Amino acid sequence: MAFGAYPLVSLADARSRRDEAYTVLCEGHDPSIAKNLEIEANLEAGRQTFERIAREWHENATPQWAKVHGSDVIRSLERDVFPSIGTLPIAQLTPPIVLGVLREIEARGSIETARRIRQRISATFVYAIAQGIAQHDPAEKLGAVLKPLRRGRQPAITELMPLRKMILTAEEDPARPVTRLALRLLALTAVRPSELRGARWDELEDLNGKEPLWRIGLEPAERIADHRPRRTVGDRFAPAP
Repeated sequence: MAFGAYPLVSLADARSRRDEAYTVLCEGHDPSIAKNLEIEANLEAGRQTFERIAREWHENATPQWAKVHGSDVIRSLERDVFPSIGTLPIAQLTPPIVLGVLREIEARGSIETARRIRQRISATFVYAIAQGIAQHDPAEKLGAVLKPLRRGRQPAITELMPLRKMILTAEEDPARPVTRLALRLLALTAVRPSELRGARWDELEDLNGKEPLWRIGLEPAERIADHRPRRTVGDRFAPAP
């Protein structure tokens, strides 16, 4: 078998490759076939990109999720991950490369999103390891070095312009349709978030009519923390655009 043309392959390299081929031959294998298999394995590893494996993982996991959550997962990867590392072979990704992706998300102030994306990247690697495509998960321990989430109560927005900015930001985020709809309803009705979370279908009247009505009655004890009765409130609202 040929090892290459001189001077591209030096005499020392040729002797080293000869010795390797002789070792393979002594093990009962054809050196030419072993070399071709190694080349094919390298080519296949290059075809196993992060995006390809992530989409396989998503397709495999989708039946376990609600439709809205499944759409949120793949859109978040398409927006924040695939443009950076989607075309790279998954087996060649390292913790610094993955961390760079997460730092870009943190840089725009999306701390919670960065942590959620790390979990989804890690789940993709777990799937790849199970398929024999990757050997380790470079995202596994990165949660410890990401920026911490702020705990405690968030200050209420009391000015019109900051409120408008928050709503517009949510409208521009295609990965969170439920959040967009919830903020629209809050803006139209000015109810408390706890009332929106606890809304029941039997409180909503004439939704497809000209004057839809949300009649918020006395809340069950489990819908309020202090178990005190609430007054009856009737809020009319127009359908969201």
